This record gives sequence, structure tokens and C-alpha cells, in this order.
Amino acid sequence: MRPLRVNKDMPISDCLVFELPPELEERCEGEIVAASETGLAYFVTSLATYAMHYHDSTNQRLLLRGNEVVGEFTSTVCLTRCAPRLQRILEVFRSAPFSMPLERYAYLSRIEGVPYIGSKKEVDAFLTAHSITSCPLSLDPMAEAEVPLARFDMYFVARALGHQFGAITTVCDEESKQIVMRGATFEVGRIIASCTELLTGASENLLIYVLPLFVSHIEDSRLTAEERISINLTTRMPKISYTATIRLSPRQVLGQILLGEFAELIGVERTAPLPSIPTSLGVLLERLHLLHLPQEIYFAYAQHSNNISLITPQSRGPTVSLLYHLLRPQALHSDEYTPVSSCWIDPDLPLGVDTRIILISRQGLSSDPLQRAFWLFDRSPRWDVDGFSAMLADACRPEELDETVERCSRRLGTTSAGAGAVVGERREKRVLLLPRTATGK
Repeated sequence: MRPLRVNKDMPISDCLVFELPPELEERCEGEIVAASETGLAYFVTSLATYAMHYHDSTNQRLLLRGNEVVGEFTSTVCLTRCAPRLQRILEVFRSAPFSMPLERYAYLSRIEGVPYIGSKKEVDAFLTAHSITSCPLSLDPMAEAEVPLARFDMYFVARALGHQFGAITTVCDEESKQIVMRGATFEVGRIIASCTELLTGASENLLIYVLPLFVSHIEDSRLTAEERISINLTTRMPKISYTATIRLSPRQVLGQILLGEFAELIGVERTAPLPSIPTSLGVLLERLHLLHLPQEIYFAYAQHSNNISLITPQSRGPTVSLLYHLLRPQALHSDEYTPVSSCWIDPDLPLGVDTRIILISRQGLSSDPLQRAFWLFDRSPRWDVDGFSAMLADACRPEELDETVERCSRRLGTTSAGAGAVVGERREKRVLLLPRTATGK
């Protein structure tokens, strides 16, 4: 292996340094800077250097710091020790006259169940999207942690915002997390500005969707899907008046928002049973594209989808989380889907009890992309169906799909029914299987 360039300013241990596998190096985006003969890799942050064992063939990774095992890399990602976001949140909360201690709700945390080596920006987006979960660790902003980025309860974020707005805030019920806020009319733009200040580093699109989180459950003051979309696309800001109880549960609120927009775009009454949407995967994919939603929203939606299903009038179909699984890249799969490398479903087939989702484990696949594609070709019953459609959700990130097919597509073969197919490849373990008609070739 060729030597890898090493940052001389980083205090790494003595070792023989070699280049990482291209796939691993690309996914780490340069964060992992070196690997030794013994399989140690070094993950460097601004304040510390971590040594990591990696075994890519079995997807087992152990993260080490010095001689101390920190934990499995499949549940840990290293970033800088202290994020400004946490400091800002602590400042806001500690200055607010809250009767209940903040320390139980704002905290440092590691990423749980994410077999992904990501850049700081990507992991930060993940943490921001998952700021609705609980995993209490040390609150000390200088405490050492694998992922010392703040995750916090939106319930307390709402209280901090209410305090900034000068509203009279009273906690009604901690369990139901109801907040009574009564104050003067204020512009939605002010909410976004305050969110920007409070949630330093969060993406603009995510802040836009924080807005409905606060206002969609204000009685007699609901924003329609059209108004939410117009907020995202224009600078016009409607005015909202706090006159009643805000019930905040981000998983439910964001899930309802996305589901409601699906329903309205598809033409189903929002007041219909939740949900009763006779549709197909193809329609949902089309509507998803039209919504231009930031990926962070899908995380919260999937979290809420455990008790939600897309159903036909006659039968239950796949859960929304499964639909979400089809749409997101493998790098962000949960533990439940870690070994899954492919999912096939006919996009025009109604989502119902007979819908067949085929999951193929990554283990045992050939290292050659083309051979692996043929192996998948032979294993999937969907290839025997006329007009099949194949989707390899974890092959590429969404923004890479068009480029991958355009640059690397080649003919793979035909099904027994005569349907053609191509395989597009970018790097090792990045294979995209598509209907031949999808490429126009």
C-alpha cells in the first residue's frame, strides 16, 4: 500500500502509515488520516487523536483512544470535544427563569446505532435531526465524549424561545409537555431568527421546518401545507399569535407535517383517518421530489413512523419507516437495517399486504461491482417480473444518482420477461441497479 499523507501537527503514535481503502477514505472525507500494518486507523479531531480498529470485510469497527477501548465504532463517531451550539443553549437556558432544572434535558451524547463514518457536517445534521431523543450523559460542555455535540429536548427549546419573545410561560404538565404561552403577536421571521441564534450551525431548511413545530399545534392558528411551502420558497412571513396551549412532541409534529403534506398533495383530505392514503411508492417518490424537504426531516418522520402505516382501503401496507428506508442512503441506516444492501419494489404496485419487499444481506457479496450486480440479478425474484423496477437505496447518496448513471452505466442483461437493466458503479460497494428504460439507453 502507498504511504498516506499525515498531518505533522497531529500527535499520532509511532506506526507504519499506509493508505486507507479508497471507499473508507472517501466516506471519512479525510477525517481518518492514517492506518498502520496492524489495522489501526487514526481519527483526528482538533483536540485529540483517536486510534480505530477497522475490519471492513465484516463491517466491525472498534474505536480506541490510547489503550482504552471506548466502544464499538458502529455506535460511535468522533468529533471535536466542545461545540459552540452547546455553549449557546446553556447560556440561554441558564438565563431563563425556569422552575425545573435544565440539566436533565440538555446534554452531550454519542450517536447510537449509526454504522457510519461521516464528516462533521453530516454527523452534525444527523444530531440536529435527532435532537428529540433522550440519552443523558454529562452536561459539562468541556467533558470528553465521542460526540460532544448538543442534543436537546425541543420542549425546553420552546420555553427558551418563549422567554426570548417575552411571553408568559407556564409549565402545565411535564409528562404531556404542554406549554401555555400568552403574548403579543409576533412575526414568524422572529422565530426563525431566534432559532438561528439558539441552534447555531443548524441548516436553514431545518430552521424553516422548526417553525411548524412551534406553530402547528397552536389552537386556531394552524399553518396550511401551502403556507409552510410558501415560507420555504419566499421571504414572506405570516404573523402568528400565541393565544392557547402549545403541545410539543417533535416526532409527532414533524411526522404529522410531512404526512399532512403528502395527503394534501395526493388529494386526500387532511382530516381523513391517519392515514388512509391509497397510493403507490412511485406516487410518493414523485411527491417527495416536489416537496424539496431537507433530509433532516425524514429522520424525525421515520422516528414517528413506528405506529404509522400507509394503507390501502382494503389492507395494510408497508410502514412509513420502510418507505423511508428505501429513500435514504445506507450510510444512515439504523441497526435494524445495517446488514441490508438492497430493496426492490415495483413503484407502480399499490402498497398493500401483498407488497413484496426483498432485502438482501451484504455479507458474502463479491467485491467486484459488476459480479455483485449479476449475483443480485440472479437472486431477486423481481427480475422475473415483466416491467420490474429495482432500487438499491444504499448504493449512492441521492445527489449522486444522476451522475452515477450518466458516467458509469453499462448494460447488465435482461430479465426472463425481456426487461433490460443496467448497472451503474462509482466506487467499491456503490452499485446502482435500474430498469433499462430509466437511463434512456
